[in-house]
Amino acid sequence: MEFRRYVDILIRSWLLIVLCGLAGLAGAYTYGIQAPRLYRATAALSVTPSVIEYWTGQAVERLLNNYTLRLKSGAFLDRVTQDLVEQQHSIAVGEVAGKVQAIASGSEFRIAIQVDDANAQRAQVIVNAVAERFVREMTAENFAREKRDIDVTLLDRAGVPSAPFSPRPRRAAAAGLILGAMVGLLGGVLLEYWRDTVQGAEEVTDLLGLAIIGVLPTVRTPRTGWRRWMPGRAASTLTPHIGVASDRS
Repeated sequence: MEFRRYVDILIRSWLLIVLCGLAGLAGAYTYGIQAPRLYRATAALSVTPSVIEYWTGQAVERLLNNYTLRLKSGAFLDRVTQDLVEQQHSIAVGEVAGKVQAIASGSEFRIAIQVDDANAQRAQVIVNAVAERFVREMTAENFAREKRDIDVTLLDRAGVPSAPFSPRPRRAAAAGLILGAMVGLLGGVLLEYWRDTVQGAEEVTDLLGLAIIGVLPTVRTPRTGWRRWMPGRAASTLTPHIGVASDRS
C-alpha cells in the first residue's frame, strides 16, 4: 500500500481514531484515579570485598545475584515476619513474601531492596526489617568463616514514602490515549481492507488500471434518494457516476 493510501485512510478514519483515543484516555485515567494507591520504600545494602581486585569484583557480582535470591526466599522472609511480630507489628504469615523485591547492581556493589504496600509506614517498616535481618545473618556467616572476605552493611535505611508510587493517572491517561489511537488506526486500516467499492476517478485508475472516458451525473432527491439524472429534471446536488473503458481491441 502506497504512502498516499495511508494518508487517505488517516483522513477518512480521523473520527474513529479520535473517538478510540478519547475512550482509551478516559478509561485509563478513570482506572488511575480509582485504583488502590501503592507506596514504595527502598533500602540499600553495600556488599564489598575486603580486597578489591578484578577477579574478586567478578566473584562479588555473581554473589550479588545469589543474595537477591536469598532476600526473596520464603524461609528468610518467614524469619523477617517473626521479627516484625515480636516488635508488635500486625503482619500476617506470608504477607511479606509478595511485597519484597531485590535488585543487584554489580558495578556499584549494591543491592536495592524495595517493598510496595498500600500503607506508607508499613512499607518502610518491612523494608528496614528485611535489610537489618539480612545484614545480621550475613555478618554472622562472615564471622563463622576463617577468611572474612565479604562485608555486607546497611548503606541506606528507608524513609516513609511521601507520595504513592502507583498508579499514576496522568501517565496512564497518556498511554491510554496512544493505545486507543493505535486501535482506531488499525480499525481504519481493516475497514479500508474490507471495503469493496471504488470511490472516485483516481481510485479507478490506480486500482483497476482503466481509462476514464466520461461521467454520468446522478441526483439526490428527498423521496427517492440517489437516482440517475435525466435531461430536463431539476437537480440540486449532482454526483458523477464514472464510465470506464479498457484497452481491449
